Amino acid sequence: MSAPPIRIRITADDLGWSPEVNEGIARAVRAGTLSAVSVLATGPAFESGVGLLREALAGRPPGSVSVGLHLDLTDFRAVAEPAAIPSLVDGEGRFRRRSRPLMVALLTGAARVEHVALELAAQLGRLRAAGLAIGHLDGHRHAHLFPGLSGVVAGAARELAFVRTMPLRDPRPIAPAALPERVALALLSARLVRALGARFGARPSDAIAGLAEGRTLESDWIARTVRAARPGLTEIVTHPGVADSGTVGRSRGHDRSLDLAALTSPDLADALAERGVELVRGDDHRGCAS
Repeated sequence: MSAPPIRIRITADDLGWSPEVNEGIARAVRAGTLSAVSVLATGPAFESGVGLLREALAGRPPGSVSVGLHLDLTDFRAVAEPAAIPSLVDGEGRFRRRSRPLMVALLTGAARVEHVALELAAQLGRLRAAGLAIGHLDGHRHAHLFPGLSGVVAGAARELAFVRTMPLRDPRPIAPAALPERVALALLSARLVRALGARFGARPSDAIAGLAEGRTLESDWIARTVRAARPGLTEIVTHPGVADSGTVGRSRGHDRSLDLAALTSPDLADALAERGVELVRGDDHRGCAS
């Protein structure tokens, strides 16, 4: 039996974060190397981001770029009414906790899963109200994998083609300091995969790459990751932005403009053309490895 093909899904996270991030993602869409764009329904620049995305997609073949929800439970203002989700937000509707405190609150019951379900539905509703066809779901700061949420996420994703998972396999070495978090995310991810079960329209990815490597990402890291990928489906998670769009990630952060440069580089196009690598277009996940 022949080995499965090397399939690459390249996702840009954080549309809606800021005008500068929106512009970087729009440029990456026009470059033609993205499979998917994940949208922050809570983002301060959501509306302008949707407008830019529509303009960028107008020049791409229909269905070539999946648009999905980047679930936020930690950073901005919730979409649902504050009175409906008081365990998640303050009186002004801003999320109360960052990632680790929210995980503890979910485990102890201080943050209620039914409130997460309401907020998830509200964020999906905001994307649909903006005229976006939703093809996938993932999480800002991995929020869709937080403890106790697998059933809620699986229910919301039953009609979607792809949900981000966090397998331990990575095309490139994971930094030792990042391994404990990656193991924890892999365990949480396995719960989500089980919850999705037969309702999942596509198999989960076999490997994932990006900031979760816990290492410095070079200016050509995306092309390097493509060249290091093995048979099966690898999702490469990127955070493009223009030169003044800031950083993302821990410590000093990763410069978003490096991701934009990497996504628009001829070297990436060359890497995708090598070894029979196939760039996933939109939500086409036929032939993914199990």
